[in-house]
Amino acid sequence: MRYNTEPAKQAQIHANITAMRYFCVFYIKLCRNRHFYN
Repeated sequence: MRYNTEPAKQAQIHANITAMRYFCVFYIKLCRNRHFYN
């Protein structure tokens, strides 16, 4: 059982990190655009 669940856990963690990275980049771009308009 352990060998079956480990890769899934790693994939889930990797997906979360990737999603957070894209979200941070998007948020920074949004903040920069807002800063430009002000």
